[in-house]
Amino acid sequence: MRCAVYCANHGRLGDPRTLVDLALLAEEAGWDGFFLYDHIVVVPGRAYPSVDPWSVLAVVADRTRLVLGPLVTPLARRRPWELAHQAIALDRLAEGRLVLGAGLGEPTDFVAFGDRADPRERARRLDEALELLAALWGGEPVDHDGSWTLDGVALRPGPVRGRIPVWIAGRYPHRAPLRRAARWDGIFPINTRWELDDPLRPAQLEELLAVVRAERGGLDGFEVVTAGVTPADRRAAAAIAAPYARAGATWWLEIVEGRRGTVEELRRRVAAGPPRVAPPDR
Repeated sequence: MRCAVYCANHGRLGDPRTLVDLALLAEEAGWDGFFLYDHIVVVPGRAYPSVDPWSVLAVVADRTRLVLGPLVTPLARRRPWELAHQAIALDRLAEGRLVLGAGLGEPTDFVAFGDRADPRERARRLDEALELLAALWGGEPVDHDGSWTLDGVALRPGPVRGRIPVWIAGRYPHRAPLRRAARWDGIFPINTRWELDDPLRPAQLEELLAVVRAERGGLDGFEVVTAGVTPADRRAAAAIAAPYARAGATWWLEIVEGRRGTVEELRRRVAAGPPRVAPPDR
């Protein structure tokens, strides 16, 4: 099981230099990846620090060899061709190490700008945007008439590996994200509440993966991503992460955000390194 640092892009970490420093520290400490939240409005009606994750990831791509990406970008609030263009540039900077985390996003990032937050509408636009991204990354002219209109748009050069891997996020116990994820490259399921003391449990992960496995006919080449918090002690950290590996997880994401402590405390956790767990039996 590979391990990554998963940082908030807001609050105490709402500063680009702080995040870049954490990424450099993560690589030095032996982590495999670095992922960032993608939020704009975290606390409605209140000034709250936040930073654009894509700008930060461009620096991280240039200065590290980590697997990296935004997790999760709500595609319904983005123009697909702009996102496709942006992702190609970042992927080429990273020499093919970019992963795109995609999902519905939080309602606050829609209603604050007068956009519709209806989950069915966001889901419909998400699926449409995913298909457009894949088409645009192919490098051939794309025509499309739907929520967005494209008239012979071709983006070149394309991603390093032909298409950027896409991990689909979804909240337990909903099944629609599982069916969506089965069509792409990975899944990032989280509990209904995003609380540090109430993560998705290994048994719940097994339950969800049974659905994905049935949809795909197997999990070969498919990434299963789970997130949580572990202590700096590696043995204790491995004891927490190991049940997820046995349940089928291929990535452990260490949540690093202000609710865990000060920036210095977060730095110490990253510097302590990842939990090391044997790969799952799939």
